[in-house]
Amino acid sequence: MFTSQAAGAPTRRNARAAILNAARRLYFAHGADGVSARRIAQAAGCSATALYL
Repeated sequence: MFTSQAAGAPTRRNARAAILNAARRLYFAHGADGVSARRIAQAAGCSATALYL
């Protein structure tokens, strides 16, 4: 039980970092009006739903 929880924790942190990095890159490249949740998710390699978890 602890192994699966510990193994899942870095994945969540990595996903968060990927989402934040993608959002930052898109914002600087396209400005606030050129960024959407769908574009961030696509650039981060996750689903749009994952942005809200």
